[in-house]
Amino acid sequence: MPTLITRQQVAASTAERFKQQYGPDFLVRSFGDTKQIYAKLVSLGNHPSCEDVEKVMPSWTHLRCDECEKEVDAVVQFGEDLDWESATANICKECLAKGATLMAQMP
Repeated sequence: MPTLITRQQVAASTAERFKQQYGPDFLVRSFGDTKQIYAKLVSLGNHPSCEDVEKVMPSWTHLRCDECEKEVDAVVQFGEDLDWESATANICKECLAKGATLMAQMP
């Protein structure tokens, strides 16, 4: 089932996604102490701005359309549930409209 995903939703999920990727041991990595980074993300609260998250973890709120490859504020996700090997596509509003136009031309 298609799902709408916004940058704001991604920002709100950053702390949890970071914890899943780097916790529970939280080691020091080349980009910093992951325990401290996680604490900073948690301190931003449940509804952090994209800008505040980006100050802590650059690029973690970026959304890219898989069709036009532009950075966008929202996408519709199609396909399987997102996983490392899922067949999933994120499509922006402009590309969805182009696709709908093509479908409308069918007999």
